[in-house]
Amino acid sequence: MEPHDNFRLFLTTEAHEKFPPILLESCFKVSYEAPPGVKQNFSRLLSAQTISKDNKLEMIATYFHALIQ
Repeated sequence: MEPHDNFRLFLTTEAHEKFPPILLESCFKVSYEAPPGVKQNFSRLLSAQTISKDNKLEMIATYFHALIQ
């Protein structure tokens, strides 16, 4: 098979023993870890996005995202 020149695959994964090492070796990797703690993570998310402080639904979703991370 010939891949298309514009084909890009964005994959999100955690380290796992069954993840194929050849895929890791042949890819461009970006690693990011959220800061430890909900407060720091919530602050980072608020500073990175343009969230209206008046919109309670966006604030709740951001807090939930920080909590899950």
